[in-house]
Amino acid sequence: MPNIDLEYNERCALTEKEERELKRYVEKLGMIYLCTPFSRAAADRCKNGSVCFFKLALESATHYPFNRAYSVFGKPIILSTGMNDLK
Repeated sequence: MPNIDLEYNERCALTEKEERELKRYVEKLGMIYLCTPFSRAAADRCKNGSVCFFKLALESATHYPFNRAYSVFGKPIILSTGMNDLK
């Protein structure tokens, strides 16, 4: 798991109910709902909530085990690279 501020993440995280409500609202507006999970549990919840694809945060760009875990879901991934390079 990438090194992130867990307290900030917990404070900003949506509950499962809030996430479903947000997904319904976004789709009602004709947009595609996506999520940026910061844990495997969050990814499982997003996967089970029928997201079309995942957006992985900059902190995940070089965390290969984390990224590999998402590849088994068979959904497209948008990977934010920010200022990272291959080195």
